[in-house]
Amino acid sequence: MSGEEMLKTTTGVFEKLLTANTVMGTPVEFDSKVVIPIASFGFGFGGGEAPSPGNTSGGAGSGGGAGMSPVALLILHKDVSGREGVQILSLQKMNPLTEVISESIPKIADAIPKMMDAMQSRKSPPPQ
Repeated sequence: MSGEEMLKTTTGVFEKLLTANTVMGTPVEFDSKVVIPIASFGFGFGGGEAPSPGNTSGGAGSGGGAGMSPVALLILHKDVSGREGVQILSLQKMNPLTEVISESIPKIADAIPKMMDAMQSRKSPPPQ
């Protein structure tokens, strides 16, 4: 098998692994809640081929590695509508930066429609 074929085989395996279900797990229902696990996924791979002098023999190889770790649980409360019914439970150690970011997300989500309206009103021609 040539180095190119080995690399194609290796990337084909990763292609099968990298799906939305790999990061967002299968939803599980509990009473009035739906829990969706969220994972972090990383991978790396490489390959190479080297002919020997005189083209009598050579060597080729490829390899890869992957790792996955749980990051959070997305909890959807069936009996609560709107964003109040969505909860994210981190499974990782919080640091000051992630706390600030997670606290800012709802404020940003509320501000985006207002910003879009303001931008839209600037684009509208003045009344005549």
